[in-house]
Amino acid sequence: MHLDECDFIQILDLQTDIIQAGVEAVIQDDLSFTCDASPVTHWNALTIPHCFHCTSVTRNSVLLYVVYIIGCLLRYGIFLPVRLSFMVMAAVWISGSSIILTLFQCSQEQRLYFCATFSRLFCCAMGLVAKYEGGKKNRPRSPGIVVSNHMSANDVQVIGADVQYKDPYHEIPVGFSITGQRHTGFIGWAERMGGKITNALWFERSDEGQRRDFRNKVLSVARDVKNDPILLFPEGYCTNNTTVYQFRRALFADGIDIYPIAMKQDPRLGDAFWLEDSYIAHLLRVMTSWATVYTVKYLPKMRKKRGESSEEFAKRIQSVIAEAIGGDVVLFDGRILKNEEARQRMKASMQAQIAAMIKILCIFRNKARVYSICYK
Repeated sequence: MHLDECDFIQILDLQTDIIQAGVEAVIQDDLSFTCDASPVTHWNALTIPHCFHCTSVTRNSVLLYVVYIIGCLLRYGIFLPVRLSFMVMAAVWISGSSIILTLFQCSQEQRLYFCATFSRLFCCAMGLVAKYEGGKKNRPRSPGIVVSNHMSANDVQVIGADVQYKDPYHEIPVGFSITGQRHTGFIGWAERMGGKITNALWFERSDEGQRRDFRNKVLSVARDVKNDPILLFPEGYCTNNTTVYQFRRALFADGIDIYPIAMKQDPRLGDAFWLEDSYIAHLLRVMTSWATVYTVKYLPKMRKKRGESSEEFAKRIQSVIAEAIGGDVVLFDGRILKNEEARQRMKASMQAQIAAMIKILCIFRNKARVYSICYK
């Protein structure tokens, strides 16, 4: 079948609709802004006044520059050295803890003490000011999976800082089994040390076989009452806390309790979102902010309903977390923005849909011609 057999006017109409849809997608972009810095409506002395795009700031005011310079002296002269000291203490603590737990048999309470202390020292280095809500009623229990929205690699420490190694509400204290992609550099070192003081499952995102094995291991651990609940970030990528990416549905299986956690940041004193290419650069920016302000909400336990698909269950949990942080639900995976292979697959899928629409037009046009010839 050739294009010259078709009604070109109808094809041009289809082309116009496609161009219109493309222009609307550019104007109403629901994805790319999630990779920008978290929106702040008032100047917070963290940026040079003339670099802040807000009409409420008088860019030519000398006073603003004086405030900015004084702020730099405070942040880099006082805050940074103090927070670097806490970071060194956290590194020494996790290194010593990993040696102790390797050489000696420790109780669950002792192990959680090592984990919680490291997380709290690390959060001090971040300048964290956190409020934890719902822990008395909705704190995760074993077995199960804990899922949360994701802003940076530091989210693990923010959640881990609230671990109760002497849990007043339960006889046996519960921590978390951590998961994630393997990294190199400072994060890779922290992952290796963290894997010695708590249960850890790491995988390589680009290896399909490892992803499949990782899913099976997670489900196996999540069904075993002897293990701590598994902490997951099912978005797969960090966002600036204005939206929640589509959750990956593979781990939302039958018969497993899901404990949602919603993390909401207040970026006015410092943005926790990891937007830099380097983690060290991100950590330096966080440590030189005024503060990192979080509200962490433990939400009620959820379980897959009868007849509910994994995709529907994942979407329901995504909506609950988005509502708790006051963000929007995004029906796309973050891979579309950050993975070239995913973008090419989406492009090929859209091209196939357009080709199918043109083919349908051709078929209907040919049928109309046959009908007109038969009844002349």
